[in-house]
Amino acid sequence: QYAQRVGAEIFATASTPKHDYLQSLGIDHICTSRDAAVFAKEMVAMTGPRGVDVVLNSLSSSDYISHSVALLSPGGRFIELGKRNIWSPEKMRSVRSDILYDTHTLNELLASTPEVLPGMLRILRDQVESGEIRPLPMERFEMRGELPDAFKRLKSGLTIGKVVVTVHPTLQDRLEVMEGGAAVVTGGLGGLGLVTAEALVEAG
Repeated sequence: QYAQRVGAEIFATASTPKHDYLQSLGIDHICTSRDAAVFAKEMVAMTGPRGVDVVLNSLSSSDYISHSVALLSPGGRFIELGKRNIWSPEKMRSVRSDILYDTHTLNELLASTPEVLPGMLRILRDQVESGEIRPLPMERFEMRGELPDAFKRLKSGLTIGKVVVTVHPTLQDRLEVMEGGAAVVTGGLGGLGLVTAEALVEAG
């Protein structure tokens, strides 16, 4: 949506079941995200000899990165959104010293310059309220009873947008006070585990 708003010509990748959704957004140039060889062939045919100015990359399996780097026009920008199996700045310089390569993500930005967040959120809020941008599609699942279904949906690879797990009523309303008891959270050092532990503490 942002690329459309600034007038960019978009070349998008997605699995075949998601192509219809991209077309509904007005995107004409669509390629596969499941076969690197097909991607390389079709993208070259679509972009022509000039290539593209910017790559927003989240495909790091197979040869997708090298194929995407080859598509960049001189002086282009490669913005890496992924974290696993990505190229180091040194490797990128050895292959394409002429391009700008950036691997910074929002969580790193917040740690280094948290003061930029309020302004970013205000811009997003204003654009959503004005209808300039639309929120991503959401599929909702209830924490109690539908949690396995939510993870199965994520695993399917067919999701568009976000899978959201809702908790109603609150944990505080449902838990009986465990006087002298304890709740054990194992392997819970990620975001979801820490939030769950905090909720348990707040619930007593």
